[in-house]
Amino acid sequence: MSESAAETELTYREHEKTIRRYDEWMALREEARKNHEASGSTEPLPPSVTSTPPPRPEPYEEEQMTDVSIDMAANGFDASGIDKPTVRRDFIVLASADFLAKLARQSYSSGSTGQ
Repeated sequence: MSESAAETELTYREHEKTIRRYDEWMALREEARKNHEASGSTEPLPPSVTSTPPPRPEPYEEEQMTDVSIDMAANGFDASGIDKPTVRRDFIVLASADFLAKLARQSYSSGSTGQ
């Protein structure tokens, strides 16, 4: 299973669990009301049982992937050169030479012969 498919499956399971817990909570609220009526109690029910419940979560729908290349092209992004990564070798050589020169100066100034 690919990583995105695994993430989708996890999201789906989490969403289904949320719906299942909501349904269980609603059943417990109803049971509490029935028990309160059957007991003949004159005390008021707590607000968590009497207040209007939040709406039930919507069923899970996987979001459709959109083609962003059209949007990118509309904004002036040219992706034609992305397939071939380039490395500025001249920069690497200069950076390496500069690093080695600094390293040599440090070794020389500390009295090390490098052996």
